[in-house]
Amino acid sequence: MSEVSVPCDRCGKAIRFGFEFCQGCGAPVSTELRAALLERLEATDVDFRRLHDRRREVAVLLLVLGAIRILLGALLFFTGRDTLAAGAGAPIVLVAVDLFLGSFMIVAARSAQQRPTNAATTVLAAWIVTQVLVLAVSPLRFVTSLIGRILVSIGLGRALIAARASEALHTELVRRQSGDEASE
Repeated sequence: MSEVSVPCDRCGKAIRFGFEFCQGCGAPVSTELRAALLERLEATDVDFRRLHDRRREVAVLLLVLGAIRILLGALLFFTGRDTLAAGAGAPIVLVAVDLFLGSFMIVAARSAQQRPTNAATTVLAAWIVTQVLVLAVSPLRFVTSLIGRILVSIGLGRALIAARASEALHTELVRRQSGDEASE
């Protein structure tokens, strides 16, 4: 990992990636310093760029899958208005599930930049729970849209794999940084 640091606002000592506080004076690292460090690291370190690419991949996958779920919920709502007006409970539940899950995925996409594995795992768990609910409410609809459900499951699996790779790379970068600090 390349030697990239930013000076502490308070004491001027170098602050490197992974540190929450200045090693010289103990001051918390400000948002501005974190942003400057991230910018420098992305510009100079290939591993760090890969880390952020992985995190962005997780966020984009969750965002796209969330938007698709919301669109499907809206489509189900507008194409099934007659069924909904007749008071059938199953379509209302399915619309609610799609809208909830889509919104949840979009919210999780934001947290994927900081905690990608947590975001992907939480969304995958919510996906499994909602699919069990859909299967219980409308087995026929579950089976007829099985290919779409498989594709979403594959997308969520890919997001989880990318998130795990991102976390492993982050741990390695912090370990290297700590090793560099100890050798000084």
